[in-house]
Amino acid sequence: MSIKPQDHFFDVNQVSQCIKVKKPYFAFQQLWQDGNSLVGSFAAEQSLDYETGIITEGELGRHLAILGSCAAVVICNGSEGYYLALKADFINKPHKQTSVNDILYAGAQVLSIDKRSLKISDQAWNTEPVAELLCEYAILSPALFQRRFRHYASDDLSVPDDYPYQYPIPLHSLTFHKEKLDAFAGPFLLNNVPDIFKGTHAGQ
Repeated sequence: MSIKPQDHFFDVNQVSQCIKVKKPYFAFQQLWQDGNSLVGSFAAEQSLDYETGIITEGELGRHLAILGSCAAVVICNGSEGYYLALKADFINKPHKQTSVNDILYAGAQVLSIDKRSLKISDQAWNTEPVAELLCEYAILSPALFQRRFRHYASDDLSVPDDYPYQYPIPLHSLTFHKEKLDAFAGPFLLNNVPDIFKGTHAGQ
């Protein structure tokens, strides 16, 4: 699908629709092309709590992974569908920055793409480089995604009044198993989160 820029910027709503990711999970304010890269601007939403740096790694990883799929449809005219991140290498960049300007930036470049897979390279920066991400995706057509995930479908399509991604999800009951860390996430504090997601198990 070809997406044309207007006044050097792409329509973020159109790009969001192409990769099947909606707000508030999709949080880019502007998108534009710089050479072979797609560049986007965004604001940090979560508080750092116990993390160091200028933005939480989980939040930054989300933005970078989403920008990679955006680059596929904008730079390479990739097909409309679901771009599912399968594997990623996240690299923090050493910097002396202790505070963040209101807006951060990220650039994504497509390394390879075909009908079923995508590989991208991302960089994020503020006044200094912040992080890099190498990410591999599976590309699922809307029909294939519907078949594989139809059991998780919900009739509730309402957008939450509160902004869920500005709050960190608490982790507890951490258990180490050699190179693996297991934890329980939650409880979620938003009233519109279904009970099934409260106390979700997370493993890394």
